[in-house]
Amino acid sequence: MTKYMNTALWKKCFELESEDLSSQQMLKQCYVEMRKKAEMLVNLIVKDIPSLTVHDVSHLDALWENASLISGGGFEINPIEGFVLGGAILLHDAAMSLAAFPNGMQEIKKTPQWLDALASIDEEVELSEKEIEILILPGVLRLLHAEKARDLALIHWNVPGSQEPIYVIENIDIRRYYGELIGKLARSHWISVRELEMEFPTTIPAGPGVPSNWTIDPIKVACLLRCADASQVDHVRAPSFLWALLKPKGISNEHWAFQNKIGRASISGDALIIGSGSSFKAKEANAWWLAYDVALMVDKELRQVDMLLESTQRKYRFVGKRVMGVESSESFSKYVQTEGWHPIDASLKISNVSGIVRTLGGDHLYGSSQVIPIRELIQNAADAVRARRLLTDQNASFGKINVSLKTDHDKNFGASRSCVGSTSRTCLIGCRIQVQSTQVKV
Repeated sequence: MTKYMNTALWKKCFELESEDLSSQQMLKQCYVEMRKKAEMLVNLIVKDIPSLTVHDVSHLDALWENASLISGGGFEINPIEGFVLGGAILLHDAAMSLAAFPNGMQEIKKTPQWLDALASIDEEVELSEKEIEILILPGVLRLLHAEKARDLALIHWNVPGSQEPIYVIENIDIRRYYGELIGKLARSHWISVRELEMEFPTTIPAGPGVPSNWTIDPIKVACLLRCADASQVDHVRAPSFLWALLKPKGISNEHWAFQNKIGRASISGDALIIGSGSSFKAKEANAWWLAYDVALMVDKELRQVDMLLESTQRKYRFVGKRVMGVESSESFSKYVQTEGWHPIDASLKISNVSGIVRTLGGDHLYGSSQVIPIRELIQNAADAVRARRLLTDQNASFGKINVSLKTDHDKNFGASRSCVGSTSRTCLIGCRIQVQSTQVKV
């Protein structure tokens, strides 16, 4: 038996003798077949984004364990809710592979995300088309993957030389009724908690092949997915030998470094415990701080989900409502330990934001003259031109600044500046300045 089938949540969904056994078996078989195809998709992620921590089927299976841990033993879920949760788990990251796009690079190159990434490449650097693809494809896939995940349950692929379609969900009735919901749930891990109520209805009625009382609460399922996914940041996703083989760079390496030391999460009371098996040395401080930032993110997810479940008056709440020890870096170091150094959070905290804005901006910074904000735009443009000259080894004649002003009937002035030469990109578009008597608001 595969490990995820031993989790409490799986057993609640697909091993209940009191429920309709034939429907359970049908959904279970449909999931197993879907998992086989999803495994092929996610196994290709490392080919297109080699610096990522593990996103293969082991990550997907682990989400069943994390969802079981966070939801708790008394959590109620029916088989069809378990099936759509499983489908969303399988597809939520699957589009971080080029293979998830049936038309390949041709499809991706038509997206705004690709065009934006292409425009960001320095025009002075000569790269082949293949080099450009290698450079920007990973970032574009990350930007596209959630939106594309919404489609994966419904689209098909063709075997070369054949028009016969292959779907991730082969059961046509299940695909047509639940495929759209599974896609929306898969996408939902990328949106904010507050958007879930706008994205999903309160209840989805039972569909084909299942008892009429097997309705779906999509917000419950979406919350399970996002909490399980956010909290799966342990060593399973950063095995040492694979880390050594891939040799990731920069921030990717820091993710590998901290996750390599993190153990499996556990629950104490209402708190999720994230801890390390070995200490972080001083040279690993950046990785430790990244671990702390991730723990804060997980804590925020758990707290916001709990607030949503409470505010919508649902009869269930997750057992895991927070992360232990994230109140300060010092307290977190009791769980994710350090050696030879002590983490002290010296980040600036502002209690009176409006006061700081008044002091450092507006009239205090610019005065009452309507000309000064325009002068600032020109000064910023000049700085950008000088920086570009230094970066690209250009002479003093390189670059020009174009300033244009437009007005409309509401006395709003729009200013734009172009600052990096005759083939330059616009650095600031539509900075709006509203004139009210003698006061200038930027």
